[in-house]
Order: sequence, then C-alpha cells, then structure tokens
Amino acid sequence: YLKDENKLIRIDDLEKQVSVELLQLQRLLDRRQALISSIIKRDPTDIELDALGAFLHAMYNGVELTLRCVARGTGREVPDGSDSHRRLLKSMTSNPRVLSDVLTKRLGEYLSFRHVFRHAYTYNLSWPKMVDLVLQAPDVLTEFQRDVSEFVSSISETSVSNLIKQDTKH
Repeated sequence: YLKDENKLIRIDDLEKQVSVELLQLQRLLDRRQALISSIIKRDPTDIELDALGAFLHAMYNGVELTLRCVARGTGREVPDGSDSHRRLLKSMTSNPRVLSDVLTKRLGEYLSFRHVFRHAYTYNLSWPKMVDLVLQAPDVLTEFQRDVSEFVSSISETSVSNLIKQDTKH
C-alpha cells in the first residue's frame, strides 16, 4: 500500500492500471507499425500524414495517461493549468525518478508535436518535421514502457520489503 493524502492505494491496483495503459500504447503502435514501416523509404500521402499525426498525438496522450496513473498512485501532484502537461512530464524526473532525463527530453518533443496537432489544421503538418518522431516512436515507446515498468516494480518491491520489516518488528 502507498499512502496518498489519507488514502491507501494498493500497489497491485497501480500495477494493473499502469499495465492497462502500457498495453493500450502497445496496441496503438501495433496498429500503425505497418504504416510506419511503409514510409521508411518514401514520403507519406496526405492521408497517411494525417494518420501519422493522429498516431503521434494519441501516443503522447497515452504516455500522459500512464504518467497520471503513476502520479496519482504514488501520491505525486497531478498538475493542472496552462503548463500542466510539461510539469507532469518534468515531475517524473524528480525523486523517486520514473523516467530518465534523456527519455524525458525525447518525450518533450512528442508533447510539443501534440500541442501543434491539437491547434493546427492537418494540412499544415510537415513531414520533414514529423519524420524523426514517427520513425523513433517504436524505440521511444519501448524505452517508456521499460522505465515505467521498472519504476512500478521497484516501488512494489520496496513496499513489500517495508511490510516485511514492519511485520518482523511486531
């Protein structure tokens, strides 16, 4: 159990929530993998560009949903307001650290794209500005899944260890 402002949160519930979010991200990637593979050696059509923009947008939304689960489940503040997305991402590099600085920087690029996608017409999307994000998405998601899973496992192990220590004191 983790204490969260007068509530106890079961670690296995956090593990389940995070697992569901990570599975959703994997499903999203799996659905777009053929398209990503097909545009490695050519530029996408306008429709494919729109689909890839929607993919990048949905990918970052899934990342953020996962980070919100982690924040709520570990008693961290879930920011709100105009800069909440960036503050949430940045908070995952403070103790206890969830994401590496390198991954946080990479995810910051997806967050920036998400902002553009939400506030622009898709005909303004630029493939040269998107290509690296699209082609690196599988690796970024793998790294994200690894970091988050390792973090959740580490707090689970720490909590079990603390429970055992408390039990042996009684």
